[in-house]
Amino acid sequence: MGRINRFRVGITVLLAALVPVGALVPAAVAYGMLALAAVSLVVVEFVPHTAMHRELRDLLAAEER
Repeated sequence: MGRINRFRVGITVLLAALVPVGALVPAAVAYGMLALAAVSLVVVEFVPHTAMHRELRDLLAAEER
């Protein structure tokens, strides 16, 4: 919404820093690091919204009654 997300910037910096490391380790390890970064980004983005969606769903269900 026009704001900079510090976690996204941090993941981007981490991925950029891991590029030289990825060239030195086996491909499976490099893919594992990439997958870990991607999964952590998804979790951090998804978890806070879960509670908000639950509250919204409960509010809408209460209004329908």
